[in-house]
Amino acid sequence: EMIDAASESDGIVNSASTAIIATRIDKSVYDEVLEIGPLKNGIMQYHETAKILSVRANALNDVDGNERTDLQFSTTQKSVVVACAGTTDLPVAEEAALTLSLSGIQVTRVYDCGV
Repeated sequence: EMIDAASESDGIVNSASTAIIATRIDKSVYDEVLEIGPLKNGIMQYHETAKILSVRANALNDVDGNERTDLQFSTTQKSVVVACAGTTDLPVAEEAALTLSLSGIQVTRVYDCGV
């Protein structure tokens, strides 16, 4: 369903169709995945605070490795504020912020605001 939606788009790509996200991943699991070897068609990144492993497809980059400029995100899309009162809440807040961001939603982070 997501592939059909992406192929029928008018040039505006939704990040939800371009990222793989694994949550609650310990660093030891990430290290084991790295031992398997590099990805052939993607870039893997570990976000330690949020314990998220994300994969971005190489097709999203141009031949020089830069992000393609022809893939645009909608400028009419709403954004979300992720706030947390202190550093104890930071891992959960960052997990939420990264999940939203990797899904193509604009995120404003407000951390350690003492709510």
